[in-house]
Amino acid sequence: MSKINLKQQQPELYAHDLPALIDLYLTDCKPRIAPTTVKDYTLALAYLRRWWLEVGPDKQWVLRKNDMIAFVEWMEAQPSRQGERLEAGTIDTVCKRIKQLFQWSYEADYLDRDYGHWLPTINVQPKPRNLPAPAELNRLFRVASESNMAARNKAILALLIGTGIRRMEAVNIDIPDIAWNTDGSGKIDIRCGKGGKRRTVVFDIKTGLHVKAYLHITRFRFGPLFRGRNNARLGAKALYSVVKTLVERAGLEDKIQGPHDLRRLFAVEWLRRNKGEGFVQPLSLQLGHTDPQMTLHYSKQNIDDVQKNFTSPMRFVDE
Repeated sequence: MSKINLKQQQPELYAHDLPALIDLYLTDCKPRIAPTTVKDYTLALAYLRRWWLEVGPDKQWVLRKNDMIAFVEWMEAQPSRQGERLEAGTIDTVCKRIKQLFQWSYEADYLDRDYGHWLPTINVQPKPRNLPAPAELNRLFRVASESNMAARNKAILALLIGTGIRRMEAVNIDIPDIAWNTDGSGKIDIRCGKGGKRRTVVFDIKTGLHVKAYLHITRFRFGPLFRGRNNARLGAKALYSVVKTLVERAGLEDKIQGPHDLRRLFAVEWLRRNKGEGFVQPLSLQLGHTDPQMTLHYSKQNIDDVQKNFTSPMRFVDE
């Protein structure tokens, strides 16, 4: 007959080789995910690596469940790249990567069990962020018109806002990837989306006008769509810098942090204009999501959207 064991011994993990295990995991990931994602995984797991190299010797390299709670507390005191403390969302992402590391290590027989359950749940409260109003978008384009390489910068903004594509997808577009319709709208062959997946996105006439104006001025016919110095392909960091600079000059830092917020703006606007579940799948195709829940996560709306679409059974009451 079984009974409650109040003297249960908590499992321990001799983790002297934890940094080497992290390296094995990242090496295994490289053929399966995009290089930028591998970089994100590496940066996330670097926190675990650094912490363990600091505290491991004092613990005789023995890792326990309570140590993972101490690790999270250690992370809460770490500075971000901006010098501020790490946000809860960043800490949550790191914990998710560590859980993936432990699960992979168990399934690959590097560990005798999955220690991912040692990681505590992080309470992430998303920061409320208002999206730019139409007048503010116009201000952003006016600032772009006054910048160096104005036609290119307006085309970048138009393509990000008008299609919802990722910045890595934008910089990898070649001019022959664009198929034009007679009215100036068209489609773009995204040859290497996230995870190396290929898909097609659609753009409207107004987006096409900015792209055509840029191509007319530059007379580019082949090669990369967006270019920097010496006509070399514009990199993802450089595109981010272009958008960030324009946003700062337009005074919209509280609403747009970078290109990703323009992708979110596209998703929110789509679902504001297209109500019902039937419009989620086309949006998922445009954004390159395999999971509709991710699409809904991108297109979070606010109380104003609730008010605009509000209805209740009280409409049936006559008195």
